[in-house]
Amino acid sequence: MAADPRAPGPQPPDTSGGGEYPRRVIIRFRPSFQPKKDRLEPRDLPGWDEVLRQFPSLTPPRRLVPSQTDGAKAIEKLVSRAKQRDPNYKPAPFEQYYVVDVPRELAEDAPVALVEALSHLTVVEQAYVESRPFPPPSTMTAPAVSCIWNQLHLKPAPVGIDAEYAWTQAGGEGQLQGFVDIEWGWGMTSAAAGGQVVSHAALQSPQILLLAGRNEGFEGHGTRALGVVAADLLTNGVRGITPSLARIACVGQWRPAEPGDTVDPVNDIGRAISVAADSMQPGDVLLLEAQGESGGLVNVAIESESYIWNVIKLATSAGIVVIEPAGNGNVNIDPLLTADSGAIIVGAAEPGSCVKTNQSCYGTRVHCYAWGNQVVTTDYHLFNRVDAYTQPCGPMAPFAGTSSAAAIIAGAALAVQGLAQAARGCRLEPAAVRAILSDPANATAAAAGAQIGVMPDLKKILTQVINTAALNAFSCA
Repeated sequence: MAADPRAPGPQPPDTSGGGEYPRRVIIRFRPSFQPKKDRLEPRDLPGWDEVLRQFPSLTPPRRLVPSQTDGAKAIEKLVSRAKQRDPNYKPAPFEQYYVVDVPRELAEDAPVALVEALSHLTVVEQAYVESRPFPPPSTMTAPAVSCIWNQLHLKPAPVGIDAEYAWTQAGGEGQLQGFVDIEWGWGMTSAAAGGQVVSHAALQSPQILLLAGRNEGFEGHGTRALGVVAADLLTNGVRGITPSLARIACVGQWRPAEPGDTVDPVNDIGRAISVAADSMQPGDVLLLEAQGESGGLVNVAIESESYIWNVIKLATSAGIVVIEPAGNGNVNIDPLLTADSGAIIVGAAEPGSCVKTNQSCYGTRVHCYAWGNQVVTTDYHLFNRVDAYTQPCGPMAPFAGTSSAAAIIAGAALAVQGLAQAARGCRLEPAAVRAILSDPANATAAAAGAQIGVMPDLKKILTQVINTAALNAFSCA
């Protein structure tokens, strides 16, 4: 494909510097203190007067997920689903999470100081500064190696995941499977019914709807992720790993303001996860194209934030396969992830060499890796919404980072579910999908010392798991 000379459309400003998006502190109350209100009064919170002496302009805490919102209703239904699947499942106390807005006029270090002050209250179990809305985990730098002009991530191992072999097997194109993508935005247009659909000739079957949330920027990124997973082959186009999915939808991480919010729209990844998961069937795949900050480290796995971890854990307990980028912060995320959410965490490697990319986070908690550079896929541009495609180099920047890697692993997970359903008549549990994809016996190893897991090999998975008695050892969703 010849390089298109038109430059990508403008992207929204990088709010990760904290200058535009207001800071918030999340608090979790102890079980012994159970407020019943969505919005607390000063008299409702023991010790609040002490906090006001240091921060007189603060308003009292309000519930992070107000009780009558779609997010709260989704959580309630997901908890019910998780308990039906596992009677011993114990949900997090989601109603105990509250938020305190940090006034813009306060000093830059005020959020950290407020966390310390709130932590001294006897009723507070945990307090932390909420992550800022970081751009999705894709890099836009030109590759340092020679250009790779084809979709080689679809080819046999050790170069790719061998999606081409999976396509020759029943279910290998993702037939009967469901997929939801969460991120900032996608190349969308208004639909006749008043909603929004993704506008790209290679991404129209099935129609991809904006299920919830706002379409709020980085439209090229979302369109690229969808293309890696689900693009249908055109004469001059690209092909996704699973081009025959039954259900595809998008959920925006930004939502319209609700009463009490100090900004519109609101970056609400937790709500996006819960609303998305509530719309999905057990065994469906959820791609969470987001990254955050924790412990002074930026561009790390979004589940390093306590509330987000709990929502992801709820989704996986309800039977949803969650794919999560490790982030582009180039740090070991092990210290940030103290418990297992059940998600599949994905690192990124350079094509062909399996060497970790310079940006990818790493650690023993990273389960899988895939291409983190030069991924050719669908794209969105202001002057070419219908048939724009990325190029591995030149003006049309390639899809890269742990974003492209996570999208590839999402496609691999959907392929495994399609193959398993065709062979056994059921989708697999999230833990089973993760075990199969991250098993070194079914995969290509990363370069020595990379700590980014393994890259699944769908041919090995077919010959060693799907088409053998070994498949029966894994639980159905």
